[in-house]
Amino acid sequence: MKSVFRKLSLLLGGSSLLFLLSACSKVSGLGYEEGVTSINDHSLSLWQGAWIAAAVVGAFTLILIIWPAIFHRHKEGKPEFPKQVQYNIPIEIVYTVVPFIIVSVLFYFTAVKQSAITKLS
Repeated sequence: MKSVFRKLSLLLGGSSLLFLLSACSKVSGLGYEEGVTSINDHSLSLWQGAWIAAAVVGAFTLILIIWPAIFHRHKEGKPEFPKQVQYNIPIEIVYTVVPFIIVSVLFYFTAVKQSAITKLS
């Protein structure tokens, strides 16, 4: 019981400390200062969108890494290794196409913002 209480208190204390330390700044542009030049005002939304896309991809990747470690651990009485399959074409297509879609969307928004910026210059 002490072990569970200790883990819970460490988790609660650590998360409280994390929230406390992360709320100490008034800057909300994720490292991008707003209003420095007229170009910054146009590219701030691109900067924030790229951060959001990176957060979504990072969270998805983290889930894909942690899920098997937690839910597909070795169980007693099961073979040492799971059944191996050679090809899974739909998954391989998804793993190939999705990065191209992400890069294409980021490229589109970059090109739109770039044309707006060069129109100002």
